[in-house]
Amino acid sequence: MNQENIEKALLGLDDENESTELGLVLRKMNVPATPANKIAMNQFAAQTIQKNIIEKNLTKGQGLIVAQAENLELETRKNWKAGRVSFTDTEKYIRKDISLAAGMVDMFEDSVSKEVGVTNVSKGRLEDGENLMLERIEVNFDRGAGITTKTADLAPVTNADDNALYNGELEIMAGGKSIIRVPVSSFCIPKVQGSPANGFNLKAPKLIKEKEEIQVRIHFAGTMATSTDKDIIEVKLIGDSTKLR
Repeated sequence: MNQENIEKALLGLDDENESTELGLVLRKMNVPATPANKIAMNQFAAQTIQKNIIEKNLTKGQGLIVAQAENLELETRKNWKAGRVSFTDTEKYIRKDISLAAGMVDMFEDSVSKEVGVTNVSKGRLEDGENLMLERIEVNFDRGAGITTKTADLAPVTNADDNALYNGELEIMAGGKSIIRVPVSSFCIPKVQGSPANGFNLKAPKLIKEKEEIQVRIHFAGTMATSTDKDIIEVKLIGDSTKLR
């Protein structure tokens, strides 16, 4: 991947040398090298570089992030130009005890920081410089006596699990807006049909930006069965993301 080309796609061609080169190109095309024409050529060049990067060098998720670069925080774009930002594969997860849960349950809480076996997202927000292109969601579940988020033997949800969960819905919110809401059953194949799938691939990936509040919300179709066992759920948000070096 060409870091210089990525920088130009993100931030445009704006230094004096490039401005001079644009003027020469315009004159060769018999087009007046006016400031307005230079700006137009600048934009066209940046778009062309961006298109080439997306088609030749990046994964789908990375390309979508570059295509939405203008929506990223200004500080992140500056850090990118300075070589302090890169791409990485990302799996964000949150686990929670949903024993006897009913109605609606929010997975993230402001009081919950990163903790191994609980979540790798601090207080429901991505870190500075971290922008996630959400491409896949996975939902896992376990029920057992005395289990916790750190000891549960998590596996994909199936129709053999509690109907209140299986027939419920999962909603992802970012920046206070709902970006996807689907049935929990979309995340698995009924056991009778063989091994369950363990995820839902988004046909239209969603950008979750740094500093935006993230919420994973479970809408139950009833009440989780009364039992002496504990019920643990895990939701994973998977995709490509930017990160500070």
